[in-house]
Amino acid sequence: MLRILYSDIRKTMQSRAFLICLITNVSYHILLVITLKVLYHFFFHNNITSDEVAFSFASIAIFLVTASTLISAGEFSDGTMRNKLISGAKRSEVFFSGMITGMYQGFVHAAAAFVTSMLTSLLLTTGFEGYTIPEVADYWLLIIFSCMSIAGFSTALVLALGGRKISYVVGLSIAFGMKIFLLYVQDKLYPESGNCSLTGVKLAVFRFTDRFIPYSYLAMRPHWDSVSYILGCGSLILISAILGVMIFQKKELL
Repeated sequence: MLRILYSDIRKTMQSRAFLICLITNVSYHILLVITLKVLYHFFFHNNITSDEVAFSFASIAIFLVTASTLISAGEFSDGTMRNKLISGAKRSEVFFSGMITGMYQGFVHAAAAFVTSMLTSLLLTTGFEGYTIPEVADYWLLIIFSCMSIAGFSTALVLALGGRKISYVVGLSIAFGMKIFLLYVQDKLYPESGNCSLTGVKLAVFRFTDRFIPYSYLAMRPHWDSVSYILGCGSLILISAILGVMIFQKKELL
């Protein structure tokens, strides 16, 4: 298991697709901060604060992490997956190694975004105004755990689908669909004017989504207790692992 995991992580970190996603991640934040700084300086004659840009990664994290983990589908087409099994590795070991590697990708992307955010905030903004240091730390920990759980789910999905091209469509469709749905959920739960008008089952479903679905954690500032977030991320990882390995064990590989 450890040998397979080491090989998977090493191969992923050297993958061109992963490196492109990582460069996109870092570049997005730097370009955003520079663009806003220029606009604020010339059009508003003001400086930007860290509050406005420090957590911008959360807005693209769902798509970026999902796209990055989809590279694991390449193991099926290039024969790597079949070679692992021929060499005597158990399917469960292959699955969990792949899923852990996917979660590691989520961690690396979030960690890279955190470092980029802190450096650009220090150099190009006036600092935080609406956040304390503990709040910034809590927010970034939540982003990191959310990215890891989403990456684990996305990787488990690819493996469960046998690396077929449909996994790209399904994975990105889920990411896009969740993004749209969460915007709708936020609009109904936290309307800009007036109070929430939801009641009954719809209110319960929307509150559950907002509280326990890791995708929603990247949509807005933390507002639930830590236990809820831990349960949400942990549950997504656990469900992905259990259902994913059950399907993968019986999957006919290409």
